[in-house]
Amino acid sequence: MISCLRNKQGITLFELLICLSTVSILLALALPSLAQLQTELQNAAAVKILRQSIGIARSQAITSRSFVTLCRSEDSRSCGGRWEQGVLIFTDKDGDRVLEDEDTLTAYYRFPDFKGRIHWRAFQNRQYLQITPAGATRVAIPAEGDSKLSRYSPLWQCRQV
Repeated sequence: MISCLRNKQGITLFELLICLSTVSILLALALPSLAQLQTELQNAAAVKILRQSIGIARSQAITSRSFVTLCRSEDSRSCGGRWEQGVLIFTDKDGDRVLEDEDTLTAYYRFPDFKGRIHWRAFQNRQYLQITPAGATRVAIPAEGDSKLSRYSPLWQCRQV
């Protein structure tokens, strides 16, 4: 009796090419979605750091009973640069937004792997936020020239470039 069944030990070249082309098509469809997901995760992480920074600044202002400044910083020692380079939080005894010897550095946060831009669009477009010892924001009204307390409601936008 002759058997018509043979043991297959592998795959043919044609089967391999079909499999590889199917996998490459699926990867080509999935990669843009993965890149968009990565961008969204980076944006969410940046917003989370900003929210935590504001909460820490407010808490520090209340517990230290002094002004606390939150500003953008590129070097962790002074205000300046761009928001995506870092966020500096320090107690600001005289409220001048300058980290001096009598002031205390509370925290400095960077945005790891964030390649976009962060735009701060609140508080009359000031690029800092000052928290009073009462935990409210300090907003100066230019027309009246005096300080006024307001509730905090910052707006920021994270955008990849």
